[in-house]
Parts: sequence; C-alpha cells; structure tokens
Amino acid sequence: MTGSNHKDYPFSKKRSRKPLSVTIRWIHVYLSMFGLMALLFFAITGITVNHPDWFSSGRETIHEFEGKLPIQWLGPTPEETAEDFTAGVEKLSIVEQLRENHSIRGFVSEFDADEYQLMIGFNGPAYMAYATIERETGDYELTETLLGFIAILNDLHKGRDTGEIWSWVIDISAMILVLSSISGFYLILGLKNRRSNGIKLGIAGVVILLLAYSFFVP
Repeated sequence: MTGSNHKDYPFSKKRSRKPLSVTIRWIHVYLSMFGLMALLFFAITGITVNHPDWFSSGRETIHEFEGKLPIQWLGPTPEETAEDFTAGVEKLSIVEQLRENHSIRGFVSEFDADEYQLMIGFNGPAYMAYATIERETGDYELTETLLGFIAILNDLHKGRDTGEIWSWVIDISAMILVLSSISGFYLILGLKNRRSNGIKLGIAGVVILLLAYSFFVP
C-alpha cells in the first residue's frame, strides 16, 4: 500500500503542475489564428496605403441629384433667423429623407447653416456626399462621390470615416499582434537550441528600425 502511494504521488504532482510555457503556447497559437484574417488584412492594406502609385484607387464615380424638402423642416426664414441658424431645423427628418430618396450612406460629418442655406455632408470609406438646401424654397442639390475598391481598403486601414465599431476592430487587431509577438518571444526563450539565434534576430530587427529612422527619415 505504501509503495503504491509512493509510486502514484509524483505522477499526480507532475500532472497537476501545468508548465507556464504550455499556456503561453496555447495563447500564441490560438490568439494568432483568431486574429489571422484581421492581421493579414492590415498587412496587405499597409502595402496599398504605403504605395498609392502601385495601385489605382479605381474610377471616381459622381452622381448628382436634385429634389425638394418640406419647408417646415428648414427652420425660420432668413428674416426670422436668430444667431443660431440651425434653431428649429428638423435635422433628423432631413437626413433620413435624403438617405431614403438617394440611398445615401456614410456618417453625417457636417450639418451647417446660414440664413439662406443648409449644408450637409456625409462621409464613409472612399465615399462622400454633400447637399445644399435652399431655406426659402426647400429645393436641394446633392452630389455623391464614390471611389474604387482600393480606396475603400485604404480608408479601412486608416480608420478614416469608419465609425466606432471599426475603430475597435483596429485596436483589437493591434492588441492581438502585440500579445502574439510577446508570447512568441517568450516561447523562443524556452528553446535552448534556438534561443541565441532568436535573440540575435530580434536585436537585429530593432537595430535595423533604429538605423532606418536615424539615417533615412527626414
């Protein structure tokens, strides 16, 4: 009985003590796989952003529209307008009507007014729309500009006019890359046969970045 207990104890103790390196390896592999497509996307679009002369942003397409909005949505007439020219303006109704009439997308980036006109701007990735509305008549003109596929990718990479959710996508992708890099560095330290060369390569990468910045960046 005593011998049996003595034999089983080291086995149980060994099984219960999970090495930290196993956990780090698990984090490194599955975190990298989880963020694989996001990291691949930002790596590829980093090239398209850095070399716009290599890739055409695509044909620029411009649409022009005209229409009329209810005058009661446009606030006071010029004679009645106070210092705040947007007072009494039905902003939400105007924006939603323009979206419905012309399938306008993007975020409202501008909603301005003077005593004679309302000016509304919409922006999205590789997308712009701008409307001017006459306050006395309700007549408006709207110009919509769409750029090509590469321009959309570039704006997504930069987070330009992409909204809060996409901003989180960029931040989370960056955190995944940081954690993947740190865990990979930890794992290379645990490989006795490759530790020295791994550290040398890491140092070489840092030195190359510093030299490139010091001597080639204006």
